Amino acid sequence: MFNGGSQLLQSILEVNTTGLTGQIKFTPDGNLINPAFEVINVIGTGTRTIGYWSNSSGLSLDPPDNVIWPGQTTQKPRGWVFPDNGRKLRIGVPDRGTFREFVGVKGTEFTGYCIEVFQAALNELPYGVPYKFVAFGDGITNAESKELLHRVQIGELDGVVGDITITTSRTKMVDFTQPYIESGLVVVAPIRKTNSSAWAFLRPFSPMMWGVTGIFFLVVGAVVWILERRTNEDFRGRPRRQFVTIIWFSFSTLFFSQNEKTGSTLGRFVLIIWLFVVLIINSSYIARLTSILTVEQLSSPVKGIESLVNGNDPIGFPRGSFAENYLTDELNIHKSRLVPLNSPEEYEKALKDGPSAGGVAAVIDERAYMELFLSVRCGYSIVGQEFTKMGWGFAFPRDSPLAIDMSTAVLKLSEKGDLQKIHDKWLKKSACSAEGAKQAVDRLSLSSFWGLFLLSGIACFLALVLHVLRMVHQYYRHYDSDCESSQAKSLRSFISFVNKREEEVKSRTNRRTEKASNKIVHDQDSSSIDGLSQSSSSSGLSTTTNVTARPDVVNIGAIFTFDSVIGKIAKLAITLAVEDVNSNPEILNGTKLTLKMQNTKSSDFLGIIEALQFTENDTVAIIGPQYSATAHVISHIADELKVPLLSFAATDPTLSPNQFPFFVRTTRSDLFQMAAVADLVGYYEWRDVIAIYVNDDFGRNAIAALGDKLSVKRCKISYKVPLSPKTTKDEIRKALISVSLMESRIVILHIYTSWGLQVLTEAQSQMMMSSPYVWIATDWFSTIIDSDPSLPSAKTDDMQGVLTLKMYTPESELKKKFKLRWSNLTGTRRVNGSSFGLNTYGLYAYDSVWLLAHALDSFFANGGNISFANDSNLHKLRGGKLNLDALKKFNGGSQLLQSILEVNITGLTGQIKFNPDGNLINPAFEVINVIGTGTRTIGYWSNSSGLSLDPPDKSQRKLHSKGSSTDTQRLYSIIWPGQTTQKPRGWVFPDNGRKLRIGVPNRVSYHEFVGVKGTDEFTGYCIEVFQAALNELPYGVPFQFVPFGDGKNNPENSELLHRIQIGEFDGVVGDITITTSRTKMVDFTQPYIESGLVVVAPIRKTNSSAWAFLRPFTPMMWGITGIFFLVVGAVVWILERRTNEDFRGHPRKQFVTIIWFSFSTLFFSQKEKTGSTLGRFVLIIWLFVVLILNSSYIASLTSILTVEQLSSPVKGIESLANSNDRIGFLKNSFAENYLTDELNIHKSRLVPLNSPEEYEKALKDGPNAGGIAAVIDERAYMELFLSVRCGYSIVGQEFTKMGWGFAFPRDSPLAIDMSTAVLKLSERGDLQKIHDKWLMKSACSAEGAKQAVDRLPMRSFWGLFLLSGIACFLALVLHVLRMVRQYYRFHDSDCDSSQARRLRSFVSFVNKREEEVKRRTKRRRTEKASNKVVQDQDSSSIDGLDECMTAN
Repeated sequence: MFNGGSQLLQSILEVNTTGLTGQIKFTPDGNLINPAFEVINVIGTGTRTIGYWSNSSGLSLDPPDNVIWPGQTTQKPRGWVFPDNGRKLRIGVPDRGTFREFVGVKGTEFTGYCIEVFQAALNELPYGVPYKFVAFGDGITNAESKELLHRVQIGELDGVVGDITITTSRTKMVDFTQPYIESGLVVVAPIRKTNSSAWAFLRPFSPMMWGVTGIFFLVVGAVVWILERRTNEDFRGRPRRQFVTIIWFSFSTLFFSQNEKTGSTLGRFVLIIWLFVVLIINSSYIARLTSILTVEQLSSPVKGIESLVNGNDPIGFPRGSFAENYLTDELNIHKSRLVPLNSPEEYEKALKDGPSAGGVAAVIDERAYMELFLSVRCGYSIVGQEFTKMGWGFAFPRDSPLAIDMSTAVLKLSEKGDLQKIHDKWLKKSACSAEGAKQAVDRLSLSSFWGLFLLSGIACFLALVLHVLRMVHQYYRHYDSDCESSQAKSLRSFISFVNKREEEVKSRTNRRTEKASNKIVHDQDSSSIDGLSQSSSSSGLSTTTNVTARPDVVNIGAIFTFDSVIGKIAKLAITLAVEDVNSNPEILNGTKLTLKMQNTKSSDFLGIIEALQFTENDTVAIIGPQYSATAHVISHIADELKVPLLSFAATDPTLSPNQFPFFVRTTRSDLFQMAAVADLVGYYEWRDVIAIYVNDDFGRNAIAALGDKLSVKRCKISYKVPLSPKTTKDEIRKALISVSLMESRIVILHIYTSWGLQVLTEAQSQMMMSSPYVWIATDWFSTIIDSDPSLPSAKTDDMQGVLTLKMYTPESELKKKFKLRWSNLTGTRRVNGSSFGLNTYGLYAYDSVWLLAHALDSFFANGGNISFANDSNLHKLRGGKLNLDALKKFNGGSQLLQSILEVNITGLTGQIKFNPDGNLINPAFEVINVIGTGTRTIGYWSNSSGLSLDPPDKSQRKLHSKGSSTDTQRLYSIIWPGQTTQKPRGWVFPDNGRKLRIGVPNRVSYHEFVGVKGTDEFTGYCIEVFQAALNELPYGVPFQFVPFGDGKNNPENSELLHRIQIGEFDGVVGDITITTSRTKMVDFTQPYIESGLVVVAPIRKTNSSAWAFLRPFTPMMWGITGIFFLVVGAVVWILERRTNEDFRGHPRKQFVTIIWFSFSTLFFSQKEKTGSTLGRFVLIIWLFVVLILNSSYIASLTSILTVEQLSSPVKGIESLANSNDRIGFLKNSFAENYLTDELNIHKSRLVPLNSPEEYEKALKDGPNAGGIAAVIDERAYMELFLSVRCGYSIVGQEFTKMGWGFAFPRDSPLAIDMSTAVLKLSERGDLQKIHDKWLMKSACSAEGAKQAVDRLPMRSFWGLFLLSGIACFLALVLHVLRMVRQYYRFHDSDCDSSQARRLRSFVSFVNKREEEVKRRTKRRRTEKASNKVVQDQDSSSIDGLDECMTAN
């Protein structure tokens, strides 16, 4: 030994000089300072340095764009390819029994929405993907998605395509793409018409409308009374009777049932106008009431998920879906209320039957299914809100690059609008809308009624023709005709005949006896209308036995540390095993094992020397070594000399048979133990752990394996604490202090048994054995406990709540007998004052001897001989003092090694058999919790089934019987440090921890999404969702919000995301849209709100005009209708005038009669009787036409008033893109690039706007006044914009499918964990609650002006009242003028009388009947005339007398 070696070593480590390589100086870790590397690109025949890397600054230059990659290309390689082995990716497709519009499987043909989206996304990838679809399920019952995804986990499938919902639990199994369709859970229930309130009949009109209508009824009644009272006995009588008549007449017009005849022209004029007004008002009332009772009164006893949860009715759900667990776990609905259903037909039947007849009150399923269900079933509706926010995605194995690339491809499809096109192709139905049936409203045109008018016209024409023929026939039959008379005279004679009454013609005919009276026969025909009316196989080893001579003795060795916790047990176990083998004649057939044990005393050097010494006595195999570091060195010797090493305690996973063929591990590798630890961490949803480990091969390599296993679980080792193999108490204390400063509180302890308890003791002194710490010790701790069972009671406070692993060995009769034997042997034996308990390493040591014995037996049976030879590689070392050339190589070593690896026996530890990797099969561990003064097994871990409450052998039996291992992993409850049963969160805010800098856009508007006040107050929907998601994480995230932008101009999102790329921000929270280009910069979470691009434009209500009542008919229709009224009136007058007194009289009276009769048929109130057959025939046809017209008018007006006609010149993105109008967009948003790049809209048409106020102003101005025709922005903004601005609406479809997400650096685990947290919020309904809190407004609906039914206002009818008022006014004026004229014409007036007397005289005149005035006037004229004659006679007599007197 070199006495000055330590001093020289210290001198070497303290050197600080400059050499050819630069500064030569060592760090405390023993490495040269300032490590750095050049990055070189091989180009052509030379090389080129393209950058540098150093440990302090990383890459000093970004890799240039012109790096020449292999293949002479400058394009950055993707970094991976699909292996060219001819294997196609196996893509699982659920073969469901229903909803084949989503996924349809017919043999080898796969169709449907999901399939087409997947294929379209594959076409967007920049590389080819060989794949084939594999159907999963029988096509009758719905396949379980969980089982399908498990096939991806175990490698049976490479992906899954179908209607697979992204849920929290499923994200732990596979990686999902971004969702390609939204589909949260909704409630569907039957809808019914509910009874209206007792006063619902008042709702169609506003109070003002009711008042004005009542007043006009009275006014019109009074006007008609004034016009008719002088000429019509119906309007005369006592004052009270006349008052009642006014009331009765006016309101009876409402039903067109007035019995009082109106004879005056002016009275009829007023009444015609008023009856038309009443018709319109009546029709509008019926239309509005119909609208109220039809639209508003469709309801369901189920109001939404809340009422359903609080009730006791049975609830249907799709069998095999995640909905069942959600309803029971999240909403606490008892399973007895849940009814599994398999198909839409079962949905419909159960809903029809209802809960009282064994059905269900409602069905809960995903919106995508329910919209398809409702599209052809109009008797049901979605009630309440969508209470989860979920989506469907494609599933791939964890960390598959396809998940990321396919997410980008899905975004591309959305941005191009292809996703919407595929949706419309497969899922758009027309029978019903998703919420019920929708009906479009059009004005009624002439084309809808020309048949009716044709029928009426033909009837009129035929009646006229028959009437003329009849007149001609009567004329020539009953009248004498003079053949010699002129044609003009004959025509005048015929006209005179036609103008005569029928009675005159008949009386003249009766006087003639030449011919009999006419007989008229009428035939009637009738017609009838007829109507109509879906194994396992096992294999074993066959050994060929060759009888050969066996040696009497075989030398074997054992090398380990005798005084260690493991070594002291192993020494006795190995001794007992050799004794048992030698005493069993069936094993080696008389050959005895000779054992030589060497004590390494925890020295690797002694292990080397002792291993070399074994070769002196022809040792064929060595049991050991104990330590992994020793095994690394001795394995080289074993490989060279062909001597197998059977280690029962070296667990380093890097001790691989590939590197060390003669190293045989007869215990469990730490690779599996670290997998068990990683599963524990993942089970409790922790993400960061701290590893304290021994700094040698045993510790470093195991922790490296732990890091790999944790990464699969999306976890990581955030802090590593290596301790020297011979650490001191002071080093342990310093290490624990550094641990206490970290954020994570999950500590993994992988150290040696010799000083492991010192770490726990020191942790207790540092107050680190209480909440919220979690201590997970590897099997070194369980080994100490097993070796000294009294240990927990002696050091209770140092161990409480610790979790530890222990290699699982199944219980057996052989094991029980050995444990009893061990107890009897060691009951009084103590080592270093401690108990001598049996640990698992002792069991593996015992089995190692039996394993070797069986291998030797097979070796001899197969003709193996024990012989040794000099190693030719050592000849050059001949002559040295160490005599290394004397070392001999075992000639049969390779054969013996093969025999060892082929052994298949059952020992104390269970089945002993090796897999092709050289590890024992069925690795498993117990999970133990130290509680009180003892321990408790809380579960098991195995490589096949993971964590389980059952022992691995029982779990294996379940696995084989069920063919699945998808049962939820479980453990019993744990008492954690601090005597708590509540699962620790696993993190705290460290005293010196750096907070994440989360960028927040400081925008000008829409502060409901993100509101920034100063530098410390951040509010809004996005902020609250982010904070709620953070609270769902199983670890803490110290962070601080950092505003980005000045609050006066909207910051550019691309610049904000770039700050993440350069490391200035650790994340971004805000209204950040997930786009294809942005996914190349950062990683996004799953979207927490959907927000595709929409078009918003001004709208107008087309039914608010005062002349809205004209809208049901087109102008042409109104004109033709009016003409036909007159034509029919004229035809009936022609047919009736000769036989009907009602149609005779003065020409002016007959003209008024024609007008009155024709238009009175509109109200079925014609008073003139029709007696002729032809007249009645025409009238019957015409009244049928009027009935159809009236009904159609009311129906059309009903439709117009039910669905408000909100129209806009802009119909959607297509019409906008094809026009030349200016378009507004949000400044600095991605919309500008999308409009120019994807839709090819010229930039000159785009107008950047900053705020909703600018939106509104530009839309109001319009394109003709410097404004815009429409705004294109995201739906989330526009719904908020429209919620308080009712003059605008979203027009057309949402033409992109996008969403907002939180942004983090590439490959950040926070992006994945926050995605899971967002899904949790959605599943629990918290996301919807936050949405309603910030974004639910009530002024207008989300689509702009409200679509609900309003009461009819006065402004819709002032035109009608104006028309009626003008008619009344004109009639009164003309009536007064007529009265004044009659008064001065027919009444005496005394010029000398006073004005008051004249007024009373005029009033008295007006109050007289028309007949009285006419009779009095006629009498006075007669009296005047007679008086004048008398006066003339008297005056002539006087004149004669005077003349006589004069003559006399």
